[in-house]
Amino acid sequence: MLSALPVIVGLQLVLAFLGYDIRSVPSKPFHLLKRNRYLDAKASGVQDAK
Repeated sequence: MLSALPVIVGLQLVLAFLGYDIRSVPSKPFHLLKRNRYLDAKASGVQDAK
């Protein structure tokens, strides 16, 4: 039983991490947000809009 406990706990931790990772997907694509910020800065006359 003592050898099975770390395996079970480790499996639970991996499954919890995978569930957290899958849930944390952004709702809006990042490249669209970055592009919109770049275009807004460019339209307002900011020189170094990266």
